[in-house]
Amino acid sequence: MMTEKRIHQYTEKEIERLRRDAERGDADAQNKLGLCYAMGDGVKQDSRLGAEWYRKAAEQGNAEAQNNLGVCYIGGLGVERNDCEAVKWFRKSAEQGTAAAQNHLARCLNDGMGVDQDEVEAEKWFRKAAEQGHTGAQLSLSSCYTNDQGIVPDHEEAARWLRKAAEQGDAVAQTALSLWCHKGNGDEQNDGEAVKWARMAAEQEYAKAQYILGIYYYEGKGVVQDRAEAVTCFQKASANGDKHAQTALGNCFLDGVGVKSNPQEAAKWFRRAAEQDFPPAMERMGYVYEYGKGVSQDTLIAAIWYGRAAQQDNPWSYQKMNRLRTAAEYEVRIRRGKASKGDAQSQYVMGLCCSEEVGIKQDLVQAFEWFLLAANQGHPQAQYHLGECYYSGIGTERNVSAAIEWYRKAALQGEAKAQYEMGIFYDEGVEVEQDSKQAEQWFQKAAAQGFGLLPDSVDDTFPAKTAGEGTVSFEEVFRLAQSVMRRSRRPW
Repeated sequence: MMTEKRIHQYTEKEIERLRRDAERGDADAQNKLGLCYAMGDGVKQDSRLGAEWYRKAAEQGNAEAQNNLGVCYIGGLGVERNDCEAVKWFRKSAEQGTAAAQNHLARCLNDGMGVDQDEVEAEKWFRKAAEQGHTGAQLSLSSCYTNDQGIVPDHEEAARWLRKAAEQGDAVAQTALSLWCHKGNGDEQNDGEAVKWARMAAEQEYAKAQYILGIYYYEGKGVVQDRAEAVTCFQKASANGDKHAQTALGNCFLDGVGVKSNPQEAAKWFRRAAEQDFPPAMERMGYVYEYGKGVSQDTLIAAIWYGRAAQQDNPWSYQKMNRLRTAAEYEVRIRRGKASKGDAQSQYVMGLCCSEEVGIKQDLVQAFEWFLLAANQGHPQAQYHLGECYYSGIGTERNVSAAIEWYRKAALQGEAKAQYEMGIFYDEGVEVEQDSKQAEQWFQKAAAQGFGLLPDSVDDTFPAKTAGEGTVSFEEVFRLAQSVMRRSRRPW
C-alpha cells in the first residue's frame, strides 16, 4: 500500500503522560492515545480501546478524533460496522475543515454508503479536500471530471487535478498520469512524459508503476526498446505482488524473451499470479501442466486450472477445458487408484477434482476426505485446502479453530496463501489473540514469495499524505487489516 508511515514512536513515559492527560479530559491527548491503541504504537494494539478514546475526544468536538471514529465505523475497527454512524462523524469533522474527513465524506456520498448517493454533493466535498492539497481527493476530483460524476466532463480540469496530486509525489497519481500521457485522453499523446511519471512512481516501489514501466520498455514506448530492462521491471513488480507483472514475467521466462528461458521460473510466477485469482495466469498454469513446461505433466491439474479460468470467463480456457474433458475422466480413474494406495499427491488431486467437478461428479464431502488424507501426510497444499474447508464449512461443519490449525501447518511449510491467512487471523484476532507483530511477520513471509493482495486499479487506493499526525485515513485501515480483498471484510 502507498500509505504514509508515522515517524513518531511513543515511549513508555510518553504513553503515561498521554494517558494522564487523556484521563483529565484533554481531547487532543484522548485522540492521540486512541491512535496509539489503534496502531499498536507504544502499547499493545487494541482497536476497541482505540475507538473508545476516539469517542471521548470526538464528543468534545475534536475534529481529528471525529474523523478517526468515522474510520472505525466504516471499517468495523473496535466497533460494529455502521456506515450511517461513520457518515455522521465524517460530516462533523469535515465541517470543521479536516481534509481527510472531507475526502471520506465525499467517498461515502459518491458510493451511497451510509447516506443517499449524491454525486453533486460528493464533488463539493472532494473539491474542498483537494483545495487543501489532499492527494486522494485530487485524484477523485480528476475522476469526477473524467467520468461525468456530478459535474460536466472537462479533460483539462481532470488533467490539472491529476497533475497536482502527481507533483506532490503521490505514486498512484503519478501512475495514473503516466497512463493519461500514454493514451492522450483528448491531449497529444506523449510517451516520453508517460515514462517519466511511471519511473517516478516505480522508484517509490509502487508495483503497478513498475509493471507499466516494464511494458513501456517491452514495447519501446517513450524509450528505446529493451526487453531485458522490461524483465527487470517485471521482476521488481512481481516481488511486490503485482499479478499482471507476475504473469508477464512468467511469459518472458517461458519464451526466453529478455531473459534466458527457464520453464521452472515461468511456472513459479504463473502460480503466484494464479493464486491471486488472475484468469490469464490460471490459463497459463493449465498450459504448463498440460504440456509439462517446468512442471510434471498432469492432465488433471491442467484441466483444473483451465476450469478455474473458464469460470471467470477467460476466452482461451473454455475450449481447452472441453478438449481435456474425456482425458480427465480417464485420468481420474487412474488417480483414484493411486490415492487409495496412499499417494498423497494423488489424494490432493482427487480432492481438487471432487471439489471442482473435473473428470468426476462434484462431491464436497468426498473432497474434504481426500484433502484430510493428504494433509495428514504433510501435503502443504492439501493442508491449505483443508483449512479452507473448515473455515467455510465446505464438506464438513465449520470449525475456525481447526481451520487455523491447518493453515498454520501449511504456512510453516511455506505455503504463501496460508501465510497470508495467518496474518489475517492475527491481525483481526480471530480465534487467536490479536497480535499485530505476528500478523506483520506472516504478511511479510507471504510477501517475500510475491504474494500480496493489492487493489487492482489505481483508483482503488487514495494515499492521505496530507493527513495530520492525529488523523487516520482509510488507507491505514488497509495497513491495519490487510484482509481488504478477502471475503469482503472491509469496504475499501
